[in-house]
Amino acid sequence: MELYNPLRDFRINSINSAFIRNAHENFCFDGEMHDFWEMIYAKSGSTTISEDDKIYELSAGHAVFHKPMEFHRLKCKKGQKAELVIISFSAGGDLINPLGNGVFELNLYLEQMLFDVFNQITSSFDCRNIPVKASTKNTIDENLSLLKLEILLLSILAEISPSKKESYSIGAYNYKKIIEVMSSHIDENLSVDEISSLCCLSSSNLKKTFKAYAGCGVAEHYNRLRIIRAIEYLKSGMSVTEISKKMSYSSTGYFSNVFKRETGLSPLQYKTEKM
Repeated sequence: MELYNPLRDFRINSINSAFIRNAHENFCFDGEMHDFWEMIYAKSGSTTISEDDKIYELSAGHAVFHKPMEFHRLKCKKGQKAELVIISFSAGGDLINPLGNGVFELNLYLEQMLFDVFNQITSSFDCRNIPVKASTKNTIDENLSLLKLEILLLSILAEISPSKKESYSIGAYNYKKIIEVMSSHIDENLSVDEISSLCCLSSSNLKKTFKAYAGCGVAEHYNRLRIIRAIEYLKSGMSVTEISKKMSYSSTGYFSNVFKRETGLSPLQYKTEKM
């Protein structure tokens, strides 16, 4: 008898953090990128989230998922405050990818499931630091945490379609345009003035808009995006020299220095340890 084995195309490999953040009016988290997933759920209130070229207004009962190596930033504008449940995790498989496509409104059943998962994680791990550490060394509880999180995420994928709750203000439109220009000229090593010209914005307006939504400088973020693309080229099998030439770096040595500054590893070390 031939047995049917369903494709297991999704698995939680680790839980990296779990905490509650109370974001007050004018709170600002300047933004980050990391190589794992992060879920942000608004338990109450509302906040504004930048995610690559998208700006979301996250209100109570809604969740957003940041994909690995996706720049994201959180800010509470005037009149905003929020209580946020945040869980970050590493996962394998392509089944999870649709979670990164918008904002999910959780019903009462899924909300309660989320709280149960959060309580399971915080009772099974020491979550006072990032990444989490072993708490009781009870492997059953730890594995139960991973399985419950898998069930929650699969349930969200099965029951809800993401909505596109993007902000379409003039500032958000200009920010989106800046990111699009950076992405479409990722191999060209543009200057800030060249980016502003392609965006039809003055250099000062470009910097002001980008700082407001990304919390960092234009050149700083452009370099991050270029290193993310360089990692993709590394994964495709290109050599360090080939990548350096393709991405218009002045030399292989300079590219390696920039890569190490952004990732903490040289390109060859990254290829050995991360791929």
